[in-house]
Amino acid sequence: EGGVVDVFFFFNDPAPTEISTLSLHDALPIFNLPSQKDVQDYLQELSKSRVSKKGITCTEPVTAQINKAHVVGLRLDETALLFLSLSPHGMEDVSVILKTEIEQMAKNRNFHHALIVDTHNAMGGEISQEDSQDLLTAAKNVLDILITKNNYPLQYGYANSQSMNIQTSDLAGGGIGMLCLAFEQKKYFLCWADANNMENGVREEIITHLKNNGCELVEMFTSDTHSTTMGVRNRNGYHELGSITKSQKLADWCLSIAKQAEENIATGKFEILENNAKVRIMGSGILEHLSRALDNPLKKN
Repeated sequence: EGGVVDVFFFFNDPAPTEISTLSLHDALPIFNLPSQKDVQDYLQELSKSRVSKKGITCTEPVTAQINKAHVVGLRLDETALLFLSLSPHGMEDVSVILKTEIEQMAKNRNFHHALIVDTHNAMGGEISQEDSQDLLTAAKNVLDILITKNNYPLQYGYANSQSMNIQTSDLAGGGIGMLCLAFEQKKYFLCWADANNMENGVREEIITHLKNNGCELVEMFTSDTHSTTMGVRNRNGYHELGSITKSQKLADWCLSIAKQAEENIATGKFEILENNAKVRIMGSGILEHLSRALDNPLKKN
């Protein structure tokens, strides 16, 4: 069985900014790979990605809010890039069904490609039918506005936390990255953190802090990494961003990185890489069998 992963790159020396637009939970059940060799085969396949789109123009961001649902969108040439969130209420992973419906809406509006980002920026349960419909409506509104927006030459700056030597258990090795998109009259920021989700309300506190200091942060999202689960013994099994590090400290870090990104603004381009990997995975039958095998000794005790 295989999965397709779209990876979106902004290119600007000295280093590219990367946004993976589909969680591995949806693209491929990575934890169901039967052996270390299969994991290595999968990782090797990812290195063979091909460039499916490239371009040099971008619109200003568009935002739509429908009840809890919050969608931010950009148009890059004829590609729509949408960020989905229910923060501060939170949600589980965006379903493949929801993603497919939004992609179809974009196609109906003559977008050549649609990239859907599951922001993982607040803790919550499975997305309800009502919230799912609100996300669809908000995405539709954003797409409708993006069609009418002017394209500008892509100018942006990027900075990250690499030089800050941040060490905290709720942030993984990738740290924090900040993208500053520059237009004729305004600048907008997108922030990414290498973390397993976020404490509810932390996103909003960081956005407010940056706004109070002259930086418009349109969205903050996480990688939903699982590298912060080592040795964690709590209800969630991991440390979400903000559960260890105080939100004010996170906000100060983000502001510092945003100022660096603003100083690095230059003309750039984007590329979208696509990869189709075929690997063996363990089916649901094997997992259910293992689950029963583990449950039986517990019942006897």
